[in-house]
Amino acid sequence: MRFDVVWRWSVSSADRIGVGPLLRPLVRAMREQREYLATIPRLLTRRKEIQLYLDEAPCRKLQLGASNKLLPGWLNTDIAPASRAVTYLDAARPFPLPTGAFDFIFCEHFIEHIERRDAANCLSEAFRCLRPGGVLRVATPDLERYADLFS
Repeated sequence: MRFDVVWRWSVSSADRIGVGPLLRPLVRAMREQREYLATIPRLLTRRKEIQLYLDEAPCRKLQLGASNKLLPGWLNTDIAPASRAVTYLDAARPFPLPTGAFDFIFCEHFIEHIERRDAANCLSEAFRCLRPGGVLRVATPDLERYADLFS
């Protein structure tokens, strides 16, 4: 009879010998890398998802930060897609979307969760992607904080 013993190293067990504070940043970086690697399959299909939506939608509508609150008929996007119906989009980076392509852009209780610099980029990209006369609707608890980005 053979017994395999698996010893699991964790930050909490490292704390007992005094190296926990040294390992925490490494563990955090490994988790972030694992989360990024999980987005790669979504990045590979994103262009096709976006083009399919743009080709089929008579009125083009984009939702930023959709999470699990999907809007029918909209291109629902999020940095951490909760389902296959949500397209991966990092709103802190340039949008992989054509200029002037959308009639409506909507984000609700999302912009307050990103850095101010990233929020400015997000709003700039949203305005770039709107057609002339298009509508951008931003719902946030403190809209005044972001309104001065464009004043």
